[in-house]
Amino acid sequence: MLVRDIMTKNVVTVSPETKVVDVAEILFKNKFHGVPVVRDNEVVGIITATDFFTKGTESFFLPTYIKFLGKNVNMEKLNDFQREKVKKLLDAKVEDIMSRNCVTVMADMRVEDVMEFFKTTKFSTFPVTDEKNLLIGIVTLADILGSIKI
Repeated sequence: MLVRDIMTKNVVTVSPETKVVDVAEILFKNKFHGVPVVRDNEVVGIITATDFFTKGTESFFLPTYIKFLGKNVNMEKLNDFQREKVKKLLDAKVEDIMSRNCVTVMADMRVEDVMEFFKTTKFSTFPVTDEKNLLIGIVTLADILGSIKI
């Protein structure tokens, strides 16, 4: 069996300019672990739920903090330095936190070979690209498990 036989062809994507808060909603609303980041249909990275946690802690979820700031901070009461920091967080984009070195797979790869990628990388989502690195699908660990006939 090949990747093209099990991949999702209609892929939800984001651009590097998409706001962090917006992509968080896409991930959790659709129960996705990650989405490819594309520019002109070329894969330039991937953003996963893991990218939303600040380095060194698993309890600081960036989109929640950004939403909290947007709703609760009175910008007029902040000094210039504080206002600039809050504005930067409120305007955070995918390109600020995405993984740029995105591992992709090809549609004509055998599913067994992609299983090795899942095992060695510990990733659960791979964009599927053509020879020009253009996005043609996505394959997840759930797709692979769903393809197994018992």
